[in-house]
Amino acid sequence: MHIRDFITSILIMSSGTFALFYAETMMGKALSPEIYGDYRVVMTVVILLGQLLLFGLDYIIIKHMPRLLRSENHGNAKFFLTSIAKFIFYIFVAWEIFALLVNQSVHNLMFDRILYDSIHPAYFYLACAGIFAFYTFALKTLRALSYKVLYAILYYTASWILVGFLLVMPITLNNAVLGTMASFLVVTIFAFGVIFLFFMNVSSRRFIFPENILKDAFHFTAQQIFSFQSTGILLILMEVLPIPEGTIGVFSATVMIANLSFIITNSMKNVFLEPIVNAMHGEKRQLEKVLHKVSIIATISILLVGILLYFFTPALLHLYGIKFNAVKHFILFALIANIPGAVVTGEIMFINYFNEHTNKIFTYLVIFKLLLAVGVGTVLINYFDLYGAMVAYIIVEFIFAVTVLRFRQIVLKKIDN
Repeated sequence: MHIRDFITSILIMSSGTFALFYAETMMGKALSPEIYGDYRVVMTVVILLGQLLLFGLDYIIIKHMPRLLRSENHGNAKFFLTSIAKFIFYIFVAWEIFALLVNQSVHNLMFDRILYDSIHPAYFYLACAGIFAFYTFALKTLRALSYKVLYAILYYTASWILVGFLLVMPITLNNAVLGTMASFLVVTIFAFGVIFLFFMNVSSRRFIFPENILKDAFHFTAQQIFSFQSTGILLILMEVLPIPEGTIGVFSATVMIANLSFIITNSMKNVFLEPIVNAMHGEKRQLEKVLHKVSIIATISILLVGILLYFFTPALLHLYGIKFNAVKHFILFALIANIPGAVVTGEIMFINYFNEHTNKIFTYLVIFKLLLAVGVGTVLINYFDLYGAMVAYIIVEFIFAVTVLRFRQIVLKKIDN
């Protein structure tokens, strides 16, 4: 059953990822490498801010909602969901008030050329962060309700909607950002409609929230602050360091193509999260069996996808006429760096959801990864430019994966004791 869901998820995500790749290459063709680099920086900032607005509550939904539904406490589940939704809404309102104040008082030197003078760009990106927060919350809720296939469809429907926007409007930096946010908004509205129908005939019933729920949320939030993939950290470093915008554009395009392989890890998280969480409450042997299965499937899948991407990238670049063809010389670096992240997909889910202590330790590991990326990246980028960024990406991802595997072994040993 899980393998079938995994294959279905892969097919859906492959289609959506193709749409995302097509949208990105359309932007790469229409925009200069410098402006495309700006787009990637903007989206990086928007995604980070949007994740912070959720205060880790999207992960709390995934962690506790399935347990309530399995015990048929639908009334409690509705109360749990609406309580968290209200809390996120209050955060959003406070955030928008802050954004209005920013619009009136802050002068943003980085994005002055992007919007009309009457709308300050800092306000625009803060508002976009709110949209991304609701988009993430809605989709995570669908996954918690066990709508795995629908979650996969909606997650990548945004890519197809973005393609539609780019086909009917001139591709500028403003329109690329607006089209991306509009696609998130359309998916969010539909997802909330599905959630409403699920709980429409259920009466909300109060109950005592699980203990340490805010501590868990705090750890998840800390992870969101520090858990940018190494590529995001290195991209920000390249923006801060005196690196040409064209080089940043090449790095962004390389990562964009290599990240097509992430359909594997996304599919694994979508399909195998619930079996891993359930196995935690059973025998250790069963838990190890599930983690071993996830590791084998992820490793084989990421290698196959990586090989396909490596050999087909030049053809795709030629097909879509992307301007910075130097990308194909760096694809192998990025694909190699993605392998360790896929291998430890199951271990990361296990550590995150096992208990509050392991979740807290994982927060420290994520901070360690950030510091490692900043340290290694700063040195290598200064001396080797784009090659330095790629080598730093590989080093950081491998060290982090080995550390996660070691921590997983320690936790499993403690289960025996």
